Amino acid sequence: MTKENNDNIKYILELYINGESFISNRAIKSVEKVCENELKNNFKLTIIDLTKDPKLALKENILAVPVLIRQLPLPKRQIIGDLQDYERILKGLDI
Repeated sequence: MTKENNDNIKYILELYINGESFISNRAIKSVEKVCENELKNNFKLTIIDLTKDPKLALKENILAVPVLIRQLPLPKRQIIGDLQDYERILKGLDI
Protein backbone atom coordinates (compact mmCIF):
# COMPACT_ATOMS: atom_id res chain seq x y z
CA MET A 1 0.00 0.00 0.00
CA THR A 2 1.37 3.40 -0.94
CA LYS A 3 0.26 6.77 0.31
CA GLU A 4 1.65 9.65 -1.67
CA ASN A 5 1.29 13.39 -1.43
CA ASN A 6 3.37 14.39 -4.40
CA ASP A 7 3.26 18.13 -4.83
CA ASN A 8 6.95 18.21 -3.98
CA ILE A 9 8.14 14.85 -2.63
CA LYS A 10 11.09 15.33 -0.31
CA TYR A 11 10.64 12.26 1.90
CA ILE A 12 10.44 8.68 0.67
CA LEU A 13 9.55 6.32 3.50
CA GLU A 14 9.01 2.57 3.74
CA LEU A 15 7.24 0.99 6.69
CA TYR A 16 7.83 -2.74 7.04
CA ILE A 17 5.23 -4.61 9.09
CA ASN A 18 4.31 -8.20 9.91
CA GLY A 19 0.67 -8.86 9.04
CA GLU A 20 -2.37 -7.11 10.43
CA SER A 21 -1.41 -7.32 14.08
CA PHE A 22 -2.18 -4.74 16.75
CA ILE A 23 1.44 -3.55 16.67
CA SER A 24 1.44 -3.28 12.86
CA ASN A 25 -1.80 -1.30 12.81
CA ARG A 26 -0.55 1.01 15.56
CA ALA A 27 2.69 1.63 13.65
CA ILE A 28 0.76 2.46 10.47
CA LYS A 29 -1.48 4.95 12.27
CA SER A 30 1.45 6.60 14.06
CA VAL A 31 3.58 6.98 10.94
CA GLU A 32 0.65 8.25 8.86
CA LYS A 33 -0.10 10.84 11.55
CA VAL A 34 3.51 12.09 11.52
CA CYS A 35 3.52 12.22 7.72
CA GLU A 36 0.27 14.14 7.46
CA ASN A 37 1.08 16.57 10.30
CA GLU A 38 4.77 17.19 9.71
CA LEU A 39 5.57 16.36 6.08
CA LYS A 40 2.33 17.71 4.60
CA ASN A 41 2.44 17.23 0.82
CA ASN A 42 6.09 16.26 0.68
CA PHE A 43 6.12 12.50 1.20
CA LYS A 44 5.63 9.07 -0.27
CA LEU A 45 4.94 6.32 2.26
CA THR A 46 4.96 2.68 1.20
CA ILE A 47 3.71 0.04 3.65
CA ILE A 48 5.27 -3.37 3.07
CA ASP A 49 3.76 -6.44 4.72
CA LEU A 50 6.48 -9.03 5.07
CA THR A 51 3.95 -11.84 5.54
CA LYS A 52 3.02 -11.38 1.88
CA ASP A 53 6.60 -11.35 0.59
CA PRO A 54 9.23 -12.19 3.23
CA LYS A 55 12.05 -11.93 0.67
CA LEU A 56 11.66 -8.16 0.73
CA ALA A 57 13.23 -8.18 4.20
CA LEU A 58 16.50 -9.26 2.62
CA LYS A 59 16.60 -6.13 0.47
CA GLU A 60 16.98 -3.90 3.53
CA ASN A 61 18.49 -6.48 5.93
CA ILE A 62 15.45 -6.28 8.19
CA LEU A 63 15.69 -8.43 11.31
CA ALA A 64 12.82 -6.95 13.35
CA VAL A 65 9.51 -5.29 12.57
CA PRO A 66 7.99 -2.80 12.54
CA VAL A 67 10.75 -0.75 10.98
CA LEU A 68 10.45 2.60 9.28
CA ILE A 69 13.12 3.42 6.70
CA ARG A 70 13.71 6.89 5.37
CA GLN A 71 15.10 6.32 1.87
CA LEU A 72 15.21 10.03 1.03
CA PRO A 73 16.56 12.48 1.90
CA LEU A 74 19.94 10.87 2.35
CA PRO A 75 21.48 9.59 4.49
CA LYS A 76 19.13 6.65 4.85
CA ARG A 77 17.78 6.20 8.40
CA GLN A 78 15.93 3.40 10.21
CA ILE A 79 13.63 3.43 13.20
CA ILE A 80 13.15 -0.06 14.60
CA GLY A 81 10.57 -1.26 17.10
CA ASP A 82 7.63 0.43 18.73
CA LEU A 83 6.54 3.33 16.54
CA GLN A 84 3.84 4.81 18.73
CA ASP A 85 6.00 7.62 20.17
CA TYR A 86 5.46 10.68 17.96
CA GLU A 87 8.60 12.48 19.15
CA ARG A 88 10.75 9.35 18.64
CA ILE A 89 9.57 9.13 15.01
CA LEU A 90 10.36 12.83 14.44
CA LYS A 91 13.82 12.41 15.94
CA GLY A 92 14.44 9.20 14.01
CA LEU A 93 13.47 10.85 10.73
CA ASP A 94 15.51 13.93 11.66
CA ILE A 95 12.56 16.27 11.18
